[in-house]
Amino acid sequence: GKYYIYVNSERNEKQDTLFNFSSEIYTLNIAKLSFNENREIEFNQTIETATPIKANVGYFGQLSDYNDLDWYAIYLEEGTNVSFDFRPPGGSFKPFFNIQIATSMGTIIDELTGNSAVLKTAIEESGTYYFGIQSEKYWSESQGSVGYNFTDDDYRFIVNTTEGSNTGSSTSDNF
Repeated sequence: GKYYIYVNSERNEKQDTLFNFSSEIYTLNIAKLSFNENREIEFNQTIETATPIKANVGYFGQLSDYNDLDWYAIYLEEGTNVSFDFRPPGGSFKPFFNIQIATSMGTIIDELTGNSAVLKTAIEESGTYYFGIQSEKYWSESQGSVGYNFTDDDYRFIVNTTEGSNTGSSTSDNF
């Protein structure tokens, strides 16, 4: 696409003159930035601004602070079995996270809190579904208790899908 850049000096409204006006030639450097398509796109704190994802592809994300909530959107067909496999940032300290699956109306279908988790469910109606990730500290405080701190390293996840008709279930690995 086309991009336009406008360059102008600020005007001193009191004296109706331009600040820092110079007849010298200036240089404008433009760099093309490329982004990893398997990363979250900020700002994705609501289902309306969720990062779109594809099934069976690994993704990375990062929580900016303990009350950040990252949402991801994916279209799923009725009868699809979904496995949301979440892994926290690496290192010796493994914080706890709350992960959720929600409908386009914001209704939570299932959720799980742990430091490594696999959330499984069967999709009963075709549509866009949302996967939310937040620090367990924020989630616990909103539930009236004290949670764990988070780390600012990357988490990773994959949404695996298969055809079939299983009932929903959740598992948590604390390793």
